[in-house]
Amino acid sequence: MTKSDIITHMASVAGISKVQAKDALDAYNETVRLALTQSKRMVLPSIGSITVKPRPAREGRNPRTGDKIKIPAGNKFAFSAAKELRESV
Repeated sequence: MTKSDIITHMASVAGISKVQAKDALDAYNETVRLALTQSKRMVLPSIGSITVKPRPAREGRNPRTGDKIKIPAGNKFAFSAAKELRESV
């Protein structure tokens, strides 16, 4: 499902215009981004939770040449589905 499909579906379900649905979706996406930036965890009721976990720097290999490379530290995202979602899918 693309962003356009989501906007169309939101507009028809909520009985609002596509412009209003796009604005609502953009606001929701910004809220999720902000919440994950600040608290490292966000619970989406009936869907699941998203957690940000730190990943340390490590050494890897270039698959083409086999040379060792340094992979910088970063964050990884973990999604855990809610029971309602698991049962419905």
